[in-house]
Amino acid sequence: MSEFQAIILAAGRGSRMYPLTEDCPKALLPVGNQPLIWYPIQLLEQNGFNEALVVVRDSAAGAVSDALSNLRGLRIKLSTVTIPETEDWGTADSLRHIRNKIHSDVLLISCDLITTVPLRTLMDFHQVHECTLTSLLVREEGSKRSTERDIVGLSGDSRLVYMSAQADLDDHLTLNRAMLKRYPHIRLFTELLDSHLYLIKKWVVDHLADNREVSSVKGELVPYLVHHQSIRANETYTKPLKQALVKAASSCVDELETLAYEFSSFNGHIGGNKEFREDLIRCHALLLGSEFTTRVNTLPAFTEANRMISGHLSAFGLEKPLSQPNWRSKGVSVSPDSQVASSAQLAEKVSVKKACIGEHCSIGERSKVINCVIMDHVNIGEGCSLQGCVVCSHARLEERVTLKDCYVGANFTITKEADMRGETLVVGGGLHF
Repeated sequence: MSEFQAIILAAGRGSRMYPLTEDCPKALLPVGNQPLIWYPIQLLEQNGFNEALVVVRDSAAGAVSDALSNLRGLRIKLSTVTIPETEDWGTADSLRHIRNKIHSDVLLISCDLITTVPLRTLMDFHQVHECTLTSLLVREEGSKRSTERDIVGLSGDSRLVYMSAQADLDDHLTLNRAMLKRYPHIRLFTELLDSHLYLIKKWVVDHLADNREVSSVKGELVPYLVHHQSIRANETYTKPLKQALVKAASSCVDELETLAYEFSSFNGHIGGNKEFREDLIRCHALLLGSEFTTRVNTLPAFTEANRMISGHLSAFGLEKPLSQPNWRSKGVSVSPDSQVASSAQLAEKVSVKKACIGEHCSIGERSKVINCVIMDHVNIGEGCSLQGCVVCSHARLEERVTLKDCYVGANFTITKEADMRGETLVVGGGLHF
């Protein structure tokens, strides 16, 4: 897919997913017994990409590189690039840092996005409409609505004309006159979320080098571009933005016209194409059909993604693990919407419902695991009952432990007969019974 360069952003600290990320990079958290980053990688490969850059923090580079090398069946070439661990950078900062490795327009995708959206549809739209930026929006379901609401304004041609986090607004919404004059018919939405998948012109990435005030793509770059598309170029465009547009224009008009333009005052009139003169910056957003799309960026979203993914395995080329032949004779019950890794060991009369059980786990006799995510190498003793829990790698639960709505950190041990609800348990900082 030579017209776009794919970049997977996997450098987030995952602070909203503590304690799961205490011992594991966010990109490697398991969803459906696959590392989270596997889903955007698979999406890119399914849509014809032959290579991609993966942006990670220095501290996670080794673990992510090892995990990527162990992914089976992938043909796409993956190259990791790192950002300093000491820097608290946003997504636009990361793009600025690696801009020398970017040679074409960019398809930017977050490692926490799981979607079956056909990328070709977005790319065709982006190219046909000569978009500066194209964003994928997703519609929230009623019971799963996020507390982080965006207010999104779209014109009739899918032009993205307004975007702001609701938390950033006062009691009222202000729309500027220039925008309303240019786009008199606008629909405002409060149930649409930015999926963190973008198609971006290369000149925008180059422009980031001269505009260091922009730190994040979603929070700052998108509103910046949306704002500047609704005003005339000679009104408030900064000098760096004017220069970036001049450079971008050189690919759209002939050399003589560009040269004449550079020696004239900037008035927003480039070339003889009226549409191009009036649309130096074009931001669009697409909301596509009923494709499965979710972001795994909070603890509830992580649990929900693991619950839902079993119904979408075929879309990602995955097959549900087969039941072990001795489960029936041992009285083991595993619901159809559960996933149990082939190396997991389930003792007699174990019951698993709406749960994901990772590699090399051991679950003792008569234990019940309901609506849970159990990561790799977890040992659960006999007679335990877990409901709505996430248990991280190498944790150990002794006999007859009862947990409900708990998060158990990596390497944590819970001694026998403990009974807890709504607890976060981590080594060195949580409860240890």
